[in-house]
Amino acid sequence: ILLVDHKEEALVGHYAIGPSNAEEAGMIWHELYQKKQSLRELLDSYKHSVGDHDIQINRVVRSIRIPLSDSDNPLVRCVAERAPLNVTDGVRQGLFPQWLADTLGSDTMAIVPMVCEHRSVGLLLVDNLINRRPIEEDSFNMLRVLANLASQVVERNRLYSSLEEKIADLDRAYRDLKDSRDRL
Repeated sequence: ILLVDHKEEALVGHYAIGPSNAEEAGMIWHELYQKKQSLRELLDSYKHSVGDHDIQINRVVRSIRIPLSDSDNPLVRCVAERAPLNVTDGVRQGLFPQWLADTLGSDTMAIVPMVCEHRSVGLLLVDNLINRRPIEEDSFNMLRVLANLASQVVERNRLYSSLEEKIADLDRAYRDLKDSRDRL
């Protein structure tokens, strides 16, 4: 997940989920096959197994900061135009800069903007880094649905945070006013 940071005027990496390498992927798939967990159980166990420590894929994603003024960047274009992309061999096709493919480890991925109330809030990137297969159309369409839901969650979270800040500001102003009144 990359989110638009309006203060920085940049697209900023925030969070990733998935294996960091092929060995980790193999262990996960083997464990999933043995346990036969539901999706909820799987997500809960992932949350507990990752815990508070960072994983490599999150460090990679959090290192991404792309100025919104870089209109040649496909991620910025995707956010600006609110148009999803399903890219295969993006560097060879001239759709992807080499540095971005090197950072992400792939130039084959689905890029779907997260839009809420006609405003871009970020985008979702999905790749098949381990098996190197292109994203299939059904998966791409499912990602578009997930991006829509995620954008609603992100925007509501931002609104809630903004409301908390305003309440804290009002609380400080009230205390200052009370102190001034008491001094008078």
